[in-house]
Amino acid sequence: PAAREAVAAAEGAQERSLAFSTRAAFLDRFVLDAVGKRIRQVVLLGSGTDTRPFRLDVPPQLTFTEVDALAVLEAKAGAAEAASLHIRCAVRRVAVDVAAGEVADQLREALAPVVSSARRAGILFLLDEALEAWPASAQAEVLAAVAALAPEGSTIVGPAPTTDVAAALAEGGFGKMNIVNHLQLRKIFGAAVPEGTAMLVAMSGPQESRGPGLVGGRGGDGGEGTGGGGG
Repeated sequence: PAAREAVAAAEGAQERSLAFSTRAAFLDRFVLDAVGKRIRQVVLLGSGTDTRPFRLDVPPQLTFTEVDALAVLEAKAGAAEAASLHIRCAVRRVAVDVAAGEVADQLREALAPVVSSARRAGILFLLDEALEAWPASAQAEVLAAVAALAPEGSTIVGPAPTTDVAAALAEGGFGKMNIVNHLQLRKIFGAAVPEGTAMLVAMSGPQESRGPGLVGGRGGDGGEGTGGGGG
Protein backbone atom coordinates (compact mmCIF):
# COMPACT_ATOMS: atom_id res chain seq x y z
CA PRO A 1 0.00 0.00 0.00
CA ALA A 2 2.78 2.42 0.88
CA ALA A 3 4.47 1.80 -2.46
CA ARG A 4 1.24 2.38 -4.37
CA GLU A 5 0.66 5.61 -2.47
CA ALA A 6 4.18 6.76 -3.27
CA VAL A 7 3.70 6.02 -6.97
CA ALA A 8 0.34 7.83 -7.00
CA ALA A 9 1.87 10.82 -5.24
CA ALA A 10 4.74 10.94 -7.73
CA GLU A 11 2.35 10.74 -10.68
CA GLY A 12 0.20 13.50 -9.20
CA ALA A 13 3.23 15.72 -8.69
CA GLN A 14 4.33 15.13 -12.27
CA GLU A 15 0.88 16.06 -13.61
CA ARG A 16 0.81 19.26 -11.55
CA SER A 17 4.29 20.14 -12.81
CA LEU A 18 3.25 19.55 -16.44
CA ALA A 19 0.11 21.63 -16.00
CA PHE A 20 2.09 24.46 -14.41
CA SER A 21 4.71 24.39 -17.20
CA THR A 22 2.03 24.42 -19.88
CA ARG A 23 0.22 27.37 -18.35
CA ALA A 24 3.47 29.29 -17.91
CA ALA A 25 4.52 28.68 -21.53
CA PHE A 26 1.07 29.74 -22.77
CA LEU A 27 1.26 33.02 -20.84
CA ASP A 28 4.84 33.62 -22.02
CA ARG A 29 3.70 33.40 -25.64
CA PHE A 30 1.10 36.08 -25.08
CA VAL A 31 3.63 38.42 -23.43
CA LEU A 32 6.08 38.08 -26.31
CA ASP A 33 3.27 38.48 -28.84
CA ALA A 34 2.10 41.62 -27.02
CA VAL A 35 5.60 43.06 -27.35
CA GLY A 36 5.44 42.47 -31.10
CA LYS A 37 2.12 44.34 -31.21
CA ARG A 38 3.67 47.27 -29.32
CA ILE A 39 1.60 46.73 -26.19
CA ARG A 40 3.57 48.31 -23.39
CA GLN A 41 1.47 47.47 -20.33
CA VAL A 42 1.22 43.98 -18.80
CA VAL A 43 -0.70 43.46 -15.56
CA LEU A 44 -0.14 40.29 -13.52
CA LEU A 45 -3.10 39.62 -11.25
CA GLY A 46 -2.07 37.39 -8.35
CA SER A 47 1.57 37.75 -9.41
CA GLY A 48 2.99 35.62 -6.59
CA THR A 49 6.61 34.72 -7.38
CA ASP A 50 6.31 35.39 -11.13
CA THR A 51 9.71 35.99 -12.77
CA ARG A 52 8.75 37.14 -16.28
CA PRO A 53 10.33 40.62 -15.93
CA PHE A 54 13.62 38.84 -15.15
CA ARG A 55 13.66 35.91 -17.57
CA LEU A 56 11.78 37.01 -20.72
CA ASP A 57 13.49 38.92 -23.53
CA VAL A 58 11.33 42.05 -23.36
CA PRO A 59 12.15 45.69 -24.21
CA PRO A 60 12.84 48.24 -21.46
CA GLN A 61 9.78 50.21 -22.63
CA LEU A 62 7.50 47.45 -21.32
CA THR A 63 6.00 47.85 -17.85
CA PHE A 64 4.87 44.94 -15.70
CA THR A 65 2.37 45.82 -12.97
CA GLU A 66 2.33 43.11 -10.32
CA VAL A 67 -0.82 42.87 -8.20
CA ASP A 68 -0.87 40.80 -5.02
CA ALA A 69 -0.83 41.02 -1.23
CA LEU A 70 1.77 43.39 0.25
CA ALA A 71 3.57 40.58 2.11
CA VAL A 72 3.91 38.58 -1.12
CA LEU A 73 5.27 41.54 -3.08
CA GLU A 74 7.78 42.44 -0.35
CA ALA A 75 9.01 38.86 0.01
CA LYS A 76 9.51 38.53 -3.74
CA ALA A 77 11.34 41.87 -4.02
CA GLY A 78 13.64 40.84 -1.17
CA ALA A 79 14.40 37.46 -2.75
CA ALA A 80 15.12 39.06 -6.15
CA GLU A 81 17.47 41.58 -4.57
CA ALA A 82 19.28 38.90 -2.57
CA ALA A 83 19.77 36.84 -5.73
CA SER A 84 20.97 39.91 -7.68
CA LEU A 85 18.47 39.19 -10.46
CA HIS A 86 18.66 41.56 -13.43
CA ILE A 87 15.35 43.10 -14.32
CA ARG A 88 14.73 43.66 -18.03
CA CYS A 89 11.98 46.28 -17.91
CA ALA A 90 10.02 48.52 -15.57
CA VAL A 91 8.11 46.85 -12.76
CA ARG A 92 5.37 48.49 -10.72
CA ARG A 93 4.04 46.71 -7.64
CA VAL A 94 0.47 47.19 -6.44
CA ALA A 95 -0.61 45.80 -3.08
CA VAL A 96 -4.21 44.58 -2.80
CA ASP A 97 -5.74 43.57 0.51
CA VAL A 98 -8.16 40.80 -0.43
CA ALA A 99 -9.23 40.29 3.17
CA ALA A 100 -10.36 43.90 3.41
CA GLY A 101 -12.89 43.40 0.64
CA GLU A 102 -13.85 45.93 -2.03
CA VAL A 103 -11.20 44.46 -4.33
CA ALA A 104 -12.78 46.13 -7.37
CA ASP A 105 -12.40 49.60 -5.82
CA GLN A 106 -8.79 48.88 -4.91
CA LEU A 107 -8.02 47.75 -8.46
CA ARG A 108 -9.74 50.70 -10.11
CA GLU A 109 -7.65 53.14 -8.09
CA ALA A 110 -4.38 51.21 -8.41
CA LEU A 111 -4.63 50.54 -12.15
CA ALA A 112 -5.79 54.02 -13.19
CA PRO A 113 -2.23 55.05 -14.24
CA VAL A 114 -1.84 51.83 -16.27
CA VAL A 115 -5.10 52.41 -18.13
CA SER A 116 -4.14 56.02 -18.82
CA SER A 117 -0.72 55.14 -20.26
CA ALA A 118 -1.98 52.21 -22.34
CA ARG A 119 -3.64 54.57 -24.84
CA ARG A 120 -4.90 52.72 -27.92
CA ALA A 121 -2.60 49.73 -27.64
CA GLY A 122 -4.59 48.07 -24.86
CA ILE A 123 -3.35 46.09 -21.86
CA LEU A 124 -2.42 42.44 -21.49
CA PHE A 125 -3.86 41.07 -18.24
CA LEU A 126 -2.36 37.79 -17.01
CA LEU A 127 -4.24 35.77 -14.40
CA ASP A 128 -1.28 34.25 -12.63
CA GLU A 129 -1.27 31.02 -10.64
CA ALA A 130 -1.35 32.84 -7.30
CA LEU A 131 -4.76 34.30 -8.15
CA GLU A 132 -6.22 30.82 -7.54
CA ALA A 133 -5.24 31.19 -3.87
CA TRP A 134 -7.60 34.15 -3.51
CA PRO A 135 -11.20 33.50 -2.40
CA ALA A 136 -13.53 32.60 -5.29
CA SER A 137 -15.59 35.73 -4.65
CA ALA A 138 -12.47 37.91 -4.92
CA GLN A 139 -11.43 36.19 -8.17
CA ALA A 140 -14.83 36.89 -9.72
CA GLU A 141 -14.72 40.49 -8.52
CA VAL A 142 -11.24 40.92 -10.00
CA LEU A 143 -12.32 39.64 -13.42
CA ALA A 144 -15.40 41.86 -13.48
CA ALA A 145 -13.39 44.91 -12.40
CA VAL A 146 -10.65 44.29 -14.96
CA ALA A 147 -13.18 43.82 -17.76
CA ALA A 148 -14.87 47.08 -16.80
CA LEU A 149 -11.74 49.23 -16.67
CA ALA A 150 -9.70 47.70 -19.52
CA PRO A 151 -9.32 49.92 -22.61
CA GLU A 152 -10.14 48.74 -26.12
CA GLY A 153 -7.58 46.32 -27.53
CA SER A 154 -6.96 44.59 -24.20
CA THR A 155 -6.62 40.85 -23.66
CA ILE A 156 -7.15 38.68 -20.57
CA VAL A 157 -5.30 35.36 -20.41
CA GLY A 158 -4.97 32.81 -17.63
CA PRO A 159 -5.98 29.42 -16.27
CA ALA A 160 -9.65 28.81 -17.05
CA PRO A 161 -11.81 29.72 -14.03
CA THR A 162 -13.93 27.03 -12.42
CA THR A 163 -17.10 29.10 -12.87
CA ASP A 164 -18.68 30.68 -15.93
CA VAL A 165 -17.36 34.25 -16.24
CA ALA A 166 -18.72 34.92 -19.74
CA ALA A 167 -21.44 37.31 -18.58
CA ALA A 168 -19.10 39.48 -16.50
CA LEU A 169 -16.51 39.65 -19.27
CA ALA A 170 -19.07 40.38 -21.98
CA GLU A 171 -20.57 43.16 -19.89
CA GLY A 172 -17.12 44.73 -19.73
CA GLY A 173 -16.69 44.59 -23.49
CA PHE A 174 -14.78 41.29 -23.78
CA GLY A 175 -17.01 39.64 -26.33
CA LYS A 176 -14.34 37.44 -27.92
CA MET A 177 -13.82 34.55 -25.52
CA ASN A 178 -12.44 31.06 -25.75
CA ILE A 179 -11.40 28.20 -23.51
CA VAL A 180 -8.36 26.33 -24.84
CA ASN A 181 -8.59 22.79 -23.48
CA HIS A 182 -5.87 20.20 -22.86
CA LEU A 183 -6.24 18.60 -26.30
CA GLN A 184 -5.78 21.94 -28.03
CA LEU A 185 -2.84 22.80 -25.77
CA ARG A 186 -1.30 19.46 -26.70
CA LYS A 187 -1.50 20.44 -30.38
CA ILE A 188 0.01 23.86 -29.69
CA PHE A 189 3.01 22.61 -27.75
CA GLY A 190 3.39 19.12 -29.25
CA ALA A 191 3.74 17.62 -25.80
CA ALA A 192 1.69 15.79 -23.17
CA VAL A 193 -0.74 18.02 -21.27
CA PRO A 194 -2.71 16.70 -18.27
CA GLU A 195 -6.45 16.31 -18.77
CA GLY A 196 -8.34 19.20 -17.22
CA THR A 197 -5.66 21.78 -18.02
CA ALA A 198 -7.39 24.69 -19.76
CA MET A 199 -6.69 28.34 -20.49
CA LEU A 200 -9.01 31.32 -20.80
CA VAL A 201 -8.44 33.84 -23.60
CA ALA A 202 -10.70 36.90 -23.71
CA MET A 203 -10.26 39.85 -26.06
CA SER A 204 -12.12 43.12 -26.02
CA GLY A 205 -14.51 43.55 -28.92
CA PRO A 206 -18.00 42.52 -30.11
CA GLN A 207 -19.36 39.26 -28.72
CA GLU A 208 -17.84 36.28 -30.51
CA SER A 209 -17.63 33.14 -28.39
CA ARG A 210 -15.27 30.70 -30.13
CA GLY A 211 -14.33 27.09 -29.65
CA PRO A 212 -15.78 24.92 -26.88
CA GLY A 213 -17.30 27.83 -24.97
CA LEU A 214 -17.23 28.83 -21.33
CA VAL A 215 -19.87 26.67 -19.69
CA GLY A 216 -18.58 25.71 -16.26
CA GLY A 217 -15.25 27.33 -17.05
CA ARG A 218 -13.98 24.35 -19.05
CA GLY A 219 -14.02 23.61 -22.75
CA GLY A 220 -15.01 20.41 -24.48
CA ASP A 221 -12.80 18.27 -26.64
CA GLY A 222 -13.73 19.62 -30.03
CA GLY A 223 -12.97 22.69 -32.09
CA GLU A 224 -9.81 24.58 -32.80
CA GLY A 225 -8.50 26.61 -29.92
CA THR A 226 -6.88 30.00 -29.85
CA GLY A 227 -3.20 29.67 -30.48
CA GLY A 228 -0.63 30.76 -27.93
CA GLY A 229 0.39 33.72 -30.02
CA GLY A 230 -2.36 36.10 -29.00
CA GLY A 231 -4.86 35.30 -31.72
